[in-house]
Amino acid sequence: MQDPIAELEPVMVNLGLKGAIIDDQIIGKLLDELELMPFWKSAERLGAVILFHQASDTIVERRIRRYHRPNSVGNLADRALNFEEQNT
Repeated sequence: MQDPIAELEPVMVNLGLKGAIIDDQIIGKLLDELELMPFWKSAERLGAVILFHQASDTIVERRIRRYHRPNSVGNLADRALNFEEQNT
């Protein structure tokens, strides 16, 4: 995501991919920040399917490692915290 438009278009047009998987934040910025709007406009124009994959530790990572809970609980907790931060 250093230059997301430059990366997305070639893989879709030249390689025939249908979209991309991206992290849930880019250089500490959440995906709905205005700075990232050119990426979303490009994805929409290309008809790209964008999947999100959290690559960093979740809030529960250090607390509960059993039963894949950092993913199943941690991702949901992180989403809720991000939503709360954006809407306060």
